[in-house]
Amino acid sequence: MKRMAAPLSDLDALRPALAHPFGLFSDVDGTLAPIAPRPEDARIPAAIVALLGGLLRSGALIAFLSGRRATELQRLVGLEGAVYVGNHGLETWERGRLRMAPGLRRYRRLARAARAELERLPVPGLLLEDKEVGLAVHYRLSPLPEAARLAVLDAIAASPVCRSFWVLEGKMVVELRPPLGLDKGTAALDLARRHRLRGVLALGDDATDAAMFRRLRGARGLTAICIAVAGPETPRLVLELAHYAVEGVPGVERLLQGLLRAFAPGTPPTGP
Repeated sequence: MKRMAAPLSDLDALRPALAHPFGLFSDVDGTLAPIAPRPEDARIPAAIVALLGGLLRSGALIAFLSGRRATELQRLVGLEGAVYVGNHGLETWERGRLRMAPGLRRYRRLARAARAELERLPVPGLLLEDKEVGLAVHYRLSPLPEAARLAVLDAIAASPVCRSFWVLEGKMVVELRPPLGLDKGTAALDLARRHRLRGVLALGDDATDAAMFRRLRGARGLTAICIAVAGPETPRLVLELAHYAVEGVPGVERLLQGLLRAFAPGTPPTGP
């Protein structure tokens, strides 16, 4: 049996990753914001935004990596000077500029066609989230979630258009993503290298965060500590790949409070 993430009880355990220049990489939904029945209803607690802002002013690189569109992510978080990685690594908003991965043009057309097909599914409670070059099908609101999940997967398997995408499952969601070899892991590693980081703390709670944990843990010349945000729906793989775990969004808030106490605004993080 693989080792599971240990409960994070002491901030000193994180010090090896806090060498300057330091980065905090975080998922958003389920990590900084409680998962909402509808994505548009999600809100990050003001206290967490304030704590992240304090860490940003302390000199840390703060990056948010999400399945949401980068511009939507920026509006949701609202921190000037942070980096916003959207669509699981396909787009990045940084320093006032949006960068898109090459090779996406054909997937805009395919995503529209896939949505037209899946909208016809006679399954109550489905919510389709348009990601311009992909699609997320949420079934959290379905009265029979597992039956809805299977119906969505069957429809995707029967559709040549849908099979043009990678199919990824998360918490009560099935996603169609362009198969370009990019994910949160490749995006996180690219950020760490471009900013010449020595240490990274990575926070996540869902299947897409496993790619970030795996890639950062294997990076040479980088000390990364991965923290799972644990809850009833957290995949086992995330807990296996994380070094430590905190309990839900409140656990993340306590972690950020500890980090900010250790590194007062204006004082860049330093090594042990």
